[in-house]
Amino acid sequence: MSAALPSVGCSATGWHQFGRSCAARVFSECCPLLAEVDRQTHPMNRAPIYDDRDRTDLSPQRNGETSFAFFNRAGGSLWRHSRALHQEWADRLSDREYADVRAALRSDNAQARSAFLELYLHECLSRGGFEVTVHPDLPHTTRHPDFLAERAGTRIYIEAIAPGTSKAERSKAARMNDLLAALDQVGDDNFFLMTTSIVQGNNSAPAASFRQGIRGWLEGLNPETVDAKDWPAPHLRTKRLERHS
Repeated sequence: MSAALPSVGCSATGWHQFGRSCAARVFSECCPLLAEVDRQTHPMNRAPIYDDRDRTDLSPQRNGETSFAFFNRAGGSLWRHSRALHQEWADRLSDREYADVRAALRSDNAQARSAFLELYLHECLSRGGFEVTVHPDLPHTTRHPDFLAERAGTRIYIEAIAPGTSKAERSKAARMNDLLAALDQVGDDNFFLMTTSIVQGNNSAPAASFRQGIRGWLEGLNPETVDAKDWPAPHLRTKRLERHS
């Protein structure tokens, strides 16, 4: 028996690879130009994964924004389809399993990635004609693998492991997000900002003074005549964001 693997749109972070021996690639596409109103219908007596709300925000994923926060606000038919697909898959779970998956998907990216892998594998196994038991009991141990898949006399125990990142890598990414989020929040209607190179320190600092310095520099520029000689002062070009933990 064969079945097509399901696919689902992901947030603007691009490609993700899940699992050790079983991986799923998730694709992203551009949001449609027209806003749409997204209202969920949820037949079960359960809280839906994503909030029941109107969605007209077509902006891309923001720096530092979690995957859940993006999915929960993003307008457009692609993201509406993705939310509906997540919900459809999760609705096949028992109440306890559903509550666990919903909480993880609404959490930070690491927990959401792990929960999505388990949800994806559960859907693949179900579509493949397997009878799936979640967290089955094992003899002689108190440990529980993620799934027991049974079909035509074959029994397969499966443990889904999503690739993670080290604490140092997460800290480095958080510092980068701090910097880019600070630039996003400058908010000058006359200019677009870009970075040419970024050198990270070991810590990061409050971003308010950084934004203030950038705004002050932009206020001194004429948007009609700005050119390369108007690069920011050296202290802004080498500004270090340091956050003391």
